[in-house]
Order: sequence, then C-alpha cells, then structure tokens
Amino acid sequence: MPAILHEYDSIIRKQIAQGIVQHVHPKSGEVGQVHYLPHHAVVRQSKETTKVRVVYDASAKVGGPSLNDCLFTGPKFDQKILDLLLRFRTYPVALTADVEKAFLMVSVSENDRDVLRFLWVDDVSKADPEIQVVHFARVMFGVSSSPFLLMINATIDHHLKAFRSTNPEMVDVLLKSMYVDDVIAGAMDEESALKFYVESKDILRQGGFNLRKFTTNAWRVQENIDKKEGLSRESPLQGPCNLDETYAESTLGCAQTMGPTEQAVLGVKWDVATDRLIFSVSEISALADDKETTKRRVTSVVGKFYDPLGFLSPVVVKFKMFFQELCEEGLEWDQTLGEDLLRKWQLLLASLQEAPIFSIPRYFLGGTDTQVISHSLHGFCDASKKAYAAVIYLVTQTNSGPRVTFLVSKTRVAPLREVTIPRLELLSALLLARLINNVTESLSPNLSLECPTCYTDSMVALCWIVGSDKEWKQFVQNRVSEIRGLLPISCWQHCPGCVNPADLPSRGLTPSELSVSKLWHRGPDWLWESVTTKEPFQPEEIPAECLPEMRVRDQKTHALITTSVAKVLKCEEYSSLSRLVSVTAYVLKFVRALKEAVKGSRSSDSGLIASAQELSAAEMLWIQESQQRLIEDKHFPTWKKQFGLYCDEDGVWRCGGRLHHANIPHSMKHPILLHRDHHLTSLVVMRAHQKVCHNGTKETLTEVRSQFWIVKGSLW
Repeated sequence: MPAILHEYDSIIRKQIAQGIVQHVHPKSGEVGQVHYLPHHAVVRQSKETTKVRVVYDASAKVGGPSLNDCLFTGPKFDQKILDLLLRFRTYPVALTADVEKAFLMVSVSENDRDVLRFLWVDDVSKADPEIQVVHFARVMFGVSSSPFLLMINATIDHHLKAFRSTNPEMVDVLLKSMYVDDVIAGAMDEESALKFYVESKDILRQGGFNLRKFTTNAWRVQENIDKKEGLSRESPLQGPCNLDETYAESTLGCAQTMGPTEQAVLGVKWDVATDRLIFSVSEISALADDKETTKRRVTSVVGKFYDPLGFLSPVVVKFKMFFQELCEEGLEWDQTLGEDLLRKWQLLLASLQEAPIFSIPRYFLGGTDTQVISHSLHGFCDASKKAYAAVIYLVTQTNSGPRVTFLVSKTRVAPLREVTIPRLELLSALLLARLINNVTESLSPNLSLECPTCYTDSMVALCWIVGSDKEWKQFVQNRVSEIRGLLPISCWQHCPGCVNPADLPSRGLTPSELSVSKLWHRGPDWLWESVTTKEPFQPEEIPAECLPEMRVRDQKTHALITTSVAKVLKCEEYSSLSRLVSVTAYVLKFVRALKEAVKGSRSSDSGLIASAQELSAAEMLWIQESQQRLIEDKHFPTWKKQFGLYCDEDGVWRCGGRLHHANIPHSMKHPILLHRDHHLTSLVVMRAHQKVCHNGTKETLTEVRSQFWIVKGSLW
C-alpha cells in the first residue's frame, strides 16, 4: 500500500511541476463558483507501465447535482465509432495513432479553474500532513465536456481547419478519422500511408499536439515510421507500448488481454499480424463472480458486452432477452434471482466459458489481389416474439467472382407491451433502413456503392412498404413513411426465412452455434453467385394480415375488389347460365375500373359491352368457385384418385383419363369436374338440354361431357 501511495503522490507532483495542476493560494479567496473533485487510485496489474492511475470523479454528488450534471456535454460520439470502424475496413493499408496527453494540452480559462479543485497533502510521509488545495489548469479527463472541448471547440478542430487552404485533402481525412484523441485511418497503398504519417504529424505538431503510437499492418511502413520515431520493436508488426490510455481505451469496451501483435481500435481488438478483428466473450464470464446473483449484478455483466459492429449480436441478444425477462418478473435491483431464473443465467454464463475466439478480416478484400468491378450493400431483417434484428453484407463483384463480407448488425428486444409479429417485422425493416442509410453515408467517401437491396421474409411488412397506393393506420403509416424516405421502394425484395441471416440475431444463438453458422459468417449462398437484376417486388395479392392496418376507406375498397364472387352474386337466383355469366362479366368490368381508379390510371378498354374473353373469364370464375365444394367434400381424395384429377394453369380441376392421344378437343380429353349438388351444375345441364333441343337424358349427358364431368352424372 505505501508503494501505491508514493506512486499516486508522484503522479500529482509531476502534474504540478508540468503546470497541469496548480496550488490555490490561501489568500486568494473563493471567487465565483467552487467545486471540489473526489479522486481515487485505479491499480491495473495487467499493465506493463503506469500501473496506478489517478481518477477524478466529476459525477460524484452529495445532496445536489454533480459537476457533470451542470456541464454541457456537447454531441455524442457513439455513432461516429461505427462510421470510423466501417471506413477502417475499406483500406488495404490500415493506420492508427493517438495524440499524446491530448486533454492536458488544452488550457482551462482562469475563471473556471476553481470548479476543478481537489485536495491533497504537502507530504505523504508525514504523520500529520498539511492539507493543500489545488486545481486543474488544463482540461481534465473524466469531465463530461472534455471530449467536446478537445475535438469540437477551438482546439484540434479549429487548428485543423486553419490548414484547409494549404492542405484541404489531409484536413478532411483527419477530421473524418479522429475520435477525440484517436486517429483511425488508412491508405490504398504504402506510399500514401507514409505520406499520411508525415503530413498528419506535421500539421498537429504545429498546434502543439504530438501524434504518436503509429501502428500499421504493412511491415515496411511500420519499420519506416519506427525509424523516424526512434522506436525499436522485437517484430515490425508488434503492438505499440501502451504508455498511457487514450479516451477510447478508457471508455470503450471492457478490459481485454492483448497479445504481442494485438491492440484495441476503438475498443475492438485488432491483430496487426493477421490483419483480423478479434471478438472474444469468454473473458466476460469471469466477471460474473460467485457473489449473490441479483438484477443489478446481471445488468453489470450484460453491460460488459461491447460489440459496435454487431458481429456477436446473436449471442448478445440472448442476454438482452434474459434481462428483459427479469424486468417482466418485476424483480427489484438487489433482489436475488429465483431458482428457475438462476438456472437460465448459469447456462448463459456456461455458454460464454466454452466460447471460441471469433475473427473476421479487417480489410473486406483481405487475402486477395483481384480487380474490383462494383460494390453493393445487401441487408436482411427479421423479427421474433422476443427481438428483431437487421444485418448488412457488402457484396464486391471482382474479376474472379463475388466476395461477400459481413459489415454490421443491430438488434432490439421487442417492447414489453405485446406487439404483433407483423408490426415487429415492420420495426425490423425500419431498423434495416436506418442502418443501411447510415452505412451508405459512412462508406460513400471511400467506396462507389450501387443501389442497396433489402430483404425480408415477411410478405405483410413488404406489402405495407411497397403499397404506396394505400393508407395505413398511424403506427404502420409513420414507420412506412420513414422507410420510404430513407430508401426507394424498388430496393425491397422478399427472401425465404430459411436463408435469412437476420433470423439468427432475432432468436439468439450460443457462441458455439454462432461459430459454425455459415449463414451468419458468409451470408446466403446465392449472394456468392453472379448478381442478376431483380424486378421490383409487387405482391400478387394483399395478405389478410394487412387488412387490420388499413384505413377504413381502403378496407372497403379492397373488400369490394378481392371478395369472393359468391359473396357479390347469388348463383341460386339465376335460372340461366348465360345470364349469370353476363352479369358476372359486367361486375368484373366494374371492379377493374375501380382498381384502375385506385391506382390513378385510365382503362384502355372503354367498351360498354362485355367481350367474349370477359364472358369466358366470368364463366371460369364460377367454375373455380363451384369446385371449392368439391375440395371440401370428404370424398375428394377418392375422386382425385378415381378420375386422375390434376389442377391446370387456371387453377381448375380436370380429369386425367386415358385419351391423351385421341384426336378430340382438349375439353373432351380432360373435362372439368363439377359437384352434382352445386347450382352451377344445374345451370350447365340446363344449357346442354337446351342445346340438344330438349332431347333425352342420354343426349343431354353427352353434350355436358364434351366439357364437364359431373360426379354421378348418370344418376341426375
């Protein structure tokens, strides 16, 4: 303990010597607002250097708001992390660096320094040391506004923009590559990477910032940079010595054990030697110690998952579902889990302990030397009762064939209030639309992307999205409007659920299951085939599940257009088949006019008299209607075998028979089967009876059988 105390004291005294921290003169008085910061030591035994770090707690509160509660934090950086990581994967030559002690290079106004006071002693060796008051003269780490002050205010951002007239290209690259004090960049070749190193370091040096700890996957570039920096490594691709932590290293992800060639890039482990991004979850299980398992403890462990790219989302979502289950049970934060919940939790933790290490290529074309023809984004979405998800793959067409790369995934647990599956499917489509729009904006500066394609296995959600001629109820309409605003309707396609990779994170997988999931790692097999242009999705008919979400006006119109003909006309009220067919033809003509009016188009057929084709279609519609009674009859399976029934291209059941090669009309070879109890059959027989000039049963039956076969027709 004394050793830690002396090291703690030496850190503060060094900051005083450097002018970072200043003594407050006892006679200066307290002018304006004053706040005292609590502080404590964090001891990191895993670090090779700087084992003790002084942490100042600006979030501490006693009987009132904390200092951080009173400060404007500025814009959040969460979304920028994903943008940087996505662009980081587009460079053949990756390059990372950080600004040395970036926060401590920015001075705090003298009027504001008294809110950054803290207490220390004059000599830690004394038995009764004298308490001293000191305050920060520089921007300190731990204050919520510090990242904003460093990056956005008149510091790095202002300094970089001063060079826009002399080196605009490098300024734009740096602004798009910085996360607070980290630089995450790259280049298309080694020469450009060296140019970036020289120019970026020089620009920041002129503002008083030292850009250091350069790391790259190109060993020639690394050797050249190390030579200029005066560094030596056992291996050119060995990770940098971590002299002190950057903002990202302190705030993103959980503590990770790094190998000799590994380093953290915005909280994601990057193996420089293999140029792969590494994902490991086994270390998280060690954080769930043998303490009493409460809802608070579960939350702490679940919060340790850090996966900005979403590669582990099928695993993480199972933990999210479990936490939601605790909320549904109404458990208090410090209430111990019941036996059933505890068993589920232990199974989840056991699956982490057995988890393999996952990795994906950092560069999306890593390991190949092929000519790129085009890039396109293909997104998938799906939902279950517990969660909904979206995942995006980058398909790169090369001269040696397509390459498919996992890019990013997002998951959301379903709301606690029960929501229908179609609505959850729509939420997943909205999640995908937002995600693919963000990915497009992130990658567009580096890649030329073709129009994206979005897939869902929900016909209901698809009909809501592409049904631009319909008005839906508020929940659906609001989300559909946003989806259409983000992506054109022509982007959306249907895919079978069995080949939808978004199904995996919507239901959850164990780490072992994820490790062998070819669908998740590579996407559907057909993405690896030559891309063919698909026609925009147009549903043949609106699923019944869509109707409850329609506005009342559209429901009435749709009911008139899609209802069964038997619900519009009563066959039993007609004594003539020709009259029934004529009236039906005119009704169909009216319905077509309604459809065209709904779509806003004008009919090309303006005639008032039904054509022969329309009369034939009307008769076929009644035949199809009458055959529903056949299908519902308990003897239908027997008749199907007895008559060799088959369904033709019009959906009409016809008899097979043995007259395939007979020189007779097709209607006689394969007559249409009619049920003897349907009124249409009576009208058919009556027409045949009139056609044979009211002759006997034999002649009438012969005429009927030239087109139809009535079950037990001889007993008519």
